[in-house]
Amino acid sequence: MIAGVGGVLVSLSTRGKGVGNHLMRHAAGSMEDADGVEFGYLGCREEVVPFYVSCGWRRISAAERFISRDGSPVVEAAGHPLFIFPVTSGVDSWPHGTVNLRGRAW
Repeated sequence: MIAGVGGVLVSLSTRGKGVGNHLMRHAAGSMEDADGVEFGYLGCREEVVPFYVSCGWRRISAAERFISRDGSPVVEAAGHPLFIFPVTSGVDSWPHGTVNLRGRAW
């Protein structure tokens, strides 16, 4: 089971004060408290990659399949920032291949 994280935003005036890190710690705790969650998963912009790395998330390389806002299928090639957070399984347990969100991007 995968716990998806999406839409993490911190206002410009609050950045650098630990709010985002606090939020991500609580998200990780929630994943750990839930039964059966093996990994957290998120996609982000390249500019915020260092933030997620600092929160313990691990970057993976995979294509991602999802449904666009207009309802059409999209497959993004491997290379854009995708991250996993190991909850009950090790990073090496993450399966290789295309990630299929089976719906809209989170």
